[in-house]
Amino acid sequence: MEKPAGVRRIVIIGDSFTEALDGPWAESFPTLLNAQLLRGGIAPTETLRLGTSSYGTVHEFLVLRNEAMAYALISQSSKCP
Repeated sequence: MEKPAGVRRIVIIGDSFTEALDGPWAESFPTLLNAQLLRGGIAPTETLRLGTSSYGTVHEFLVLRNEAMAYALISQSSKCP
């Protein structure tokens, strides 16, 4: 997934707390983080959640290595903010 120019991207890796299936989506910490960033004028920001229930540290590392790093990619025509 190519990162749009000028966009800050935050990938959140974790377990069920990150996945947020047991509570209101609007009250989950990734959603609240994104809202705070927007209110603070840190925009545009994409907050991507890669949480999965029952994941432990090893699983989270594998998600970082095999999936999350792909979201850091930027197009050659864009500049990092």
